[in-house]
Amino acid sequence: MRTYFRFPDEQTERIYPFITIEFMSLQFASDRAHSAQMMKIDCWPSEYSSFAEYAEAYNITSWTGRVGSAEAVMWHPYNMLFQISSHARDPLDALYLDGKLIGTHYIPDRWGYLDIPEDGSCRWLDRLEMRTANYIEGNTQGMNQTVFRTVYTVSVNAHVPPEDPKTYLPVLQVMGVILQIKSRPGETPTVLSSWINEAPPEP
Repeated sequence: MRTYFRFPDEQTERIYPFITIEFMSLQFASDRAHSAQMMKIDCWPSEYSSFAEYAEAYNITSWTGRVGSAEAVMWHPYNMLFQISSHARDPLDALYLDGKLIGTHYIPDRWGYLDIPEDGSCRWLDRLEMRTANYIEGNTQGMNQTVFRTVYTVSVNAHVPPEDPKTYLPVLQVMGVILQIKSRPGETPTVLSSWINEAPPEP
């Protein structure tokens, strides 16, 4: 089954039936929004399945690899709207495509999903609308022919990082000092004890 990421132009050979996928718009999902707060991160949405890959790609050297050494403001939620259309010249092909597309593995009315290999996530995919929109198309013999089209509007959830991540360097030494405070103002305190603890080696 041929699939195009927009309606094919006149220079593209159209072999029926075929499917088109078109991006419509991006909407802020206020129902899934949270207040601005920092969270520990171990990936980067839509780009990398681990933060280690992100750090390597952007040459981030202050990241230690430990849990909590990278944080970001909680992702802003969005809904990406797509229009998926099936085009067929045979009404039986159109019915067959409709039956396949509304199945659980594609664009069902409930429990739809979309795997994103870039970041290893599985997104919600909701079918918002399904409607018939047939049209007339001419052929090389100058005759008009009906194209049976079903249009589906789907929503896929997405997240957009509002800012770059914050990374933290490891603590290598901890130094402590115990002082004796003098009773007279201006006198230098006496150091009673001091110590330096080294950070444990990397596991």
